[in-house]
Amino acid sequence: MSVALLASLPVAAEKTLPMITIEGDKFVADGREFKIWGFNQGGGLHLGDLHLQEQADQLEFLGVNMLRLHAIDWTTCGDSPGPNNEPLETGLRPCGANLKSTRGLVNVDKFYRFLDAMREKGIYVAITLSVCSHIGPGDVSILETTPEDAKAWVDAINKLNTPGPDLQLYKSLPAIDERALLLRKEWATDLLSLRNPTTGVKLAEDTQLAFFNTANENSSWGTFYRNAFFKNLPPYFMAKFVAKWNEFLRDKYGSDEQLAEAWKQEGKKGLLPGESLVDGTVRPLPVDAIACTEEELPEKSFGVFCEARRLDFVRFTFELDAAHQRIMRDHYRSLGWTRPTIYSDNAIGIGPDTGHMWLASDLMPYIEEHPYDEAYYDVVRAEKVRICTYCGSNFLTADGADRPIWGSEFREGTGTLSWTRIPMPMYAAMYHSLQGRDGLTWHVWDMMRYRMLDDPMPIFENSGWHCNWDYAWQFSYRAAGRLFKSCEIEPLPKGSPFLITFMDWQGNVNNDQVYRRGGDDQTAILRINTEHFRTVVSPIARAVDFSDVTVNLTSDQINTVYVEKLSDDAYEVTAIGTTGGMVQGQNSALHPRLFVTGDVTFKGRAIDHIEHIDRLGRLIETVAGTGAAMPFVNGVRLYRVHLR
Repeated sequence: MSVALLASLPVAAEKTLPMITIEGDKFVADGREFKIWGFNQGGGLHLGDLHLQEQADQLEFLGVNMLRLHAIDWTTCGDSPGPNNEPLETGLRPCGANLKSTRGLVNVDKFYRFLDAMREKGIYVAITLSVCSHIGPGDVSILETTPEDAKAWVDAINKLNTPGPDLQLYKSLPAIDERALLLRKEWATDLLSLRNPTTGVKLAEDTQLAFFNTANENSSWGTFYRNAFFKNLPPYFMAKFVAKWNEFLRDKYGSDEQLAEAWKQEGKKGLLPGESLVDGTVRPLPVDAIACTEEELPEKSFGVFCEARRLDFVRFTFELDAAHQRIMRDHYRSLGWTRPTIYSDNAIGIGPDTGHMWLASDLMPYIEEHPYDEAYYDVVRAEKVRICTYCGSNFLTADGADRPIWGSEFREGTGTLSWTRIPMPMYAAMYHSLQGRDGLTWHVWDMMRYRMLDDPMPIFENSGWHCNWDYAWQFSYRAAGRLFKSCEIEPLPKGSPFLITFMDWQGNVNNDQVYRRGGDDQTAILRINTEHFRTVVSPIARAVDFSDVTVNLTSDQINTVYVEKLSDDAYEVTAIGTTGGMVQGQNSALHPRLFVTGDVTFKGRAIDHIEHIDRLGRLIETVAGTGAAMPFVNGVRLYRVHLR
């Protein structure tokens, strides 16, 4: 390794990042609106110096300002073997499905080495406390009870871990079990009490940690009502859940008679025979039909129960989580956390039944969602566009959101290499700007050690999840991020007819800045025109005229072009052709790989020279200008144009 590279590695965390706060419906940092543009990130703690520096440099070039650390709490699977063939944990906690105990921290020095490298690039981090962790039988020691209770708890944990840990149930367990709650609080204490060894700043007070949430894609509504996870809950824990449910009903109704009257509806089940608040035997029903087998539908589905009982059960699941989140929020604050926090994101965690409850509480100062659009979705030609409503429809109205809202996990498709992912960043930047949304972290930027040491492309081409190796897509991601973070696309005014039609997935829009139309190849187009950006997505060859440039497309394919005015005499042009197929159920392995043809003409100007730039921001070559037109070149996707 060169002396220059060694000198460039982070040795101190001297750079301070402004605190991200909330003002109205926006995130703000250093007095300016802050738009999030980043990735969900996995691994990274065990990278060698070379790879850590390369990753930090690449993320900086791509314009990343946020990493959502997705593997900090992993306890079931580790990274690859280390440089001495030693086993490596993925994050800050011990790893192994057969762990006796999950308590304590590991890799603290590597964690701060990673944070310092990102801090030097101006990159914030977001952490969700519970993403992919379980509990071991040895963790029983966190709370002393009777020997009988301790044994029953250990037996229940062993059952949850057989044949493998049920991670979704583990995320809900602290809301009903005292030991699980203490373990979650201990993990939060260990994490937020860490201090940067260079600066001495406590993590709870470190502004680089911008967001700190409790659980990933989880809620009691999702666990016990919406999905079938609850069926794997051992009787020891189920008894606690049922006891809390009956306590909720006793507090509300007081007696079996009043409960039976409240749940009376013609032709529907109410209080069932044998159920009573006196002995706590009211069953946790109904549940959503999708959580039932065919045989269970007549017995458990909400369709056969009165609506009052369903609403009570839904309200109970919310109150259970709300009480838990207040405990955790107070705990975070006791450790020095001063920024806003939420319980979970809007995915399988918070849905249409409970979304309004969270919004009306004091527990959701901002909104996170996990909008995964289906693979093979033709965002260019389709009249109905899922991206402008998915997930956010629980919270967005024709007046927009009344607080910041960002997609903390976003990815086109299900990791399949459809061509639609190439223009998707432009559409995401456009729709989210028009709706006043505040950011996206795409899934996933993978920094596992073994991927960096091996050839990752075969892995990528078999899944498409890993943004690191989606080279063509990265050009679109970078340019769209620059557009989005500029805040130049103005949000639509409250009550705009386009905000109204967006709620019905109607994706067409036409105003002074954005023209988007679906349809066939001849009509479909996206054109954006702001102070510094002119962008085009077109499925055919056509000329698209702007005040200072004309984008002349000569290729009948999905052309994705961004033109950014850097100064009066400098522009940056990003042009990506079709990359990937669109055959349902097949992986295209990035075929075809096409390049845009045609040129960009700079009106009334002469080009001095053009720089061809690679995906890492490195200069490939410099070409002398000839007239006013910059030709698209096969194999080149990023150009810097210098005018005379």
